[in-house]
Amino acid sequence: MLVFWWAERRSRTPMLPLGLFGSRPFSAANLAGFFLYGALAALLFVLPIQLQVTTGYSALATGLALLPLTALTLALSARSGTLAARLGPRVPLTAGSLICAMALLLATRIDAHASYPTDVLPVVLLVGVGIPLVTPAITATVLNAVPDTRAGIASAVSNGVARTAGLLVVAALPLLARLPQDAAGDPVALDHGFDRSMLNGSGLFVLGGLVAWFGIPPPAATTTGSVCRHNCATDPQLQPPARC
Repeated sequence: MLVFWWAERRSRTPMLPLGLFGSRPFSAANLAGFFLYGALAALLFVLPIQLQVTTGYSALATGLALLPLTALTLALSARSGTLAARLGPRVPLTAGSLICAMALLLATRIDAHASYPTDVLPVVLLVGVGIPLVTPAITATVLNAVPDTRAGIASAVSNGVARTAGLLVVAALPLLARLPQDAAGDPVALDHGFDRSMLNGSGLFVLGGLVAWFGIPPPAATTTGSVCRHNCATDPQLQPPARC
């Protein structure tokens, strides 16, 4: 990544114009997205293992237990996108992050004696409500922060940040949660590691919410014209559209 940054700085025609990060909403949305998508990856990686190894669910039962999360995400994404357009992305992004943080704190109650209606389902429902508030707001902020001619690059950066965050957090999670190599065969060790994983993930959600709240300006402060002029001034590779 450092070599890529160095090469892009020296290139006359960079694949990723680094001046894009001179936009405060663009940088803040991607940094918030790193924390939020990393936390979500941690949850989706560890929770199915916890349900099967510690709680005793079958693989099929685990999939069915998590199904409401997918259903709520599909059902609410369009509505939350409309909400973000009306209120601006900062409020839904922060609210969704804190809802998910609360869900992961509740997830620490999932153990060998967990009940689905009282312990597992509330976690699934809260995440299913929080994630649709987060994802459209991140996408809208990233795309609105750059000129239309750079929308493809902005979208690629956002997706790259999300995938990188998931890979790094999942790779680091066993170390952060102090999980032994044989944790999948040791329900007690896995249960302790799961609690630490959920606390770490909750902290990442809170960090993402804080970055969104303090890093993304209110709607009145971000207009297409000001963003366009900012990018044109800070990045010589950006060719300004006619409206600039």
